[in-house]
Order: sequence, then C-alpha cells, then structure tokens
Amino acid sequence: MMTAAIQRNQNIGSWQALLLLILGLWLGGSLMLDLLVVPCLATEGMMEATGFASVGYALFGTFNHVELVAAAAVLTVIWALHRQSAPQTSSLAIASVLLGCVLLSTYILTPQMSATAMSLDWFATDPSMPAAMVPLHWGYWSAEIVKLLGGAFLLGRYCQAIASPVRTATS
Repeated sequence: MMTAAIQRNQNIGSWQALLLLILGLWLGGSLMLDLLVVPCLATEGMMEATGFASVGYALFGTFNHVELVAAAAVLTVIWALHRQSAPQTSSLAIASVLLGCVLLSTYILTPQMSATAMSLDWFATDPSMPAAMVPLHWGYWSAEIVKLLGGAFLLGRYCQAIASPVRTATS
C-alpha cells in the first residue's frame, strides 16, 4: 500500500516537472520573441521592407506552430495530473484558454497580418503600415498578454505544488 502511494507521488512529480519544463521553455521563447526580436525588427523598419510580409509569416508562423505543440503538451500534462491527483478544473480551463490563444494567433491573426502587409501595388512610394493592421496588432498583443498571464499563473501554481510536499493517505 505504501509503495503504491510513493509510486503515485513520483508519477505526479514527474508530470509536474515536465509541465514546468514545457511552460518555462514556451514562455521564455515567447518573451524573447516579444521583448527582443519584435522590437529589433520594428527599429530596423520591418514594415518598410518590401519582402517582410513573407518573412514575417515564415518567422511567426513557424513559432506559432511550435507554440501549438507546447500548448497541446501543457493541456495533456495538466489533464494527466487532473486524472492522477486532486482535480484542478481551473488549471484545465486556463490551459484550454492558452491553446485557444495560440490557435487564434496561428490560424487567424498571423495569416491576416501577413495578408494585410502584402503590398499589391508595385508602384507604391509610401510603404507605411496599413490602417487595417492596427486592430490585428491589438488582437495579437491581447492574445499574447492573456497567454503570458495564464502561463505565468500555471507556472506559479505548479512551482508551488512541487515546493510543498505531497501528502499521502497515510500521513
């Protein structure tokens, strides 16, 4: 009986460690992209470059697909923890929202932003950002903030769970 409880606690600890690893890499990559890459591209005049729309789509599209894998893995690990230990419905809901944010960015916002940035007028002399891009940027940054806050909440919750000892039925 005691060895089964110990084995169960070790499995839960392994799932939690995997969750923290995935969340840490995912949120770290997002912060690097948001706080380092995007500002560098903006200061270098990304909207003025004629080929940036296709480069941006390749960069952000690739990162969004990596995020899809991370979001699905987070949801899977939280579901496994939900099945093995005390149910945490709020964690499942937050992980689902994270997946929704990534789906929104991957399949709606990134393609729309790239299409809006494409210049169909080869003779245009003013390569400024189209007005239709502003609400798309608001949508992107809103989804990004929700994703980062939700991810930080899950990271904090499961860091705290690892730091506090797991109680068994015999203790």
